Amino acid sequence: MERLDKAVRRTKLSREGYVRTLISGYEPQSLPPVEYYEILRELREIQDTIERLSRMVSQLGTLDSKEYSRQVKRLGEICHG
Repeated sequence: MERLDKAVRRTKLSREGYVRTLISGYEPQSLPPVEYYEILRELREIQDTIERLSRMVSQLGTLDSKEYSRQVKRLGEICHG
């Protein structure tokens, strides 16, 4: 029972839902750690900024090189720790 409860907690399913999923032939996957969602949010912010910078280049023919460099550095820090 302890093993079942531990597996259920990792998925955030109810015990009944977990067992139903197993009976259906699937093994429920553990949820990713909280940090995963934080990193995903940061990457989306960076993506939005880079897209905004790309639109600026297309419309004005100029680039805010300091902002671009800052975002590239931020992305590198996230990707490489």
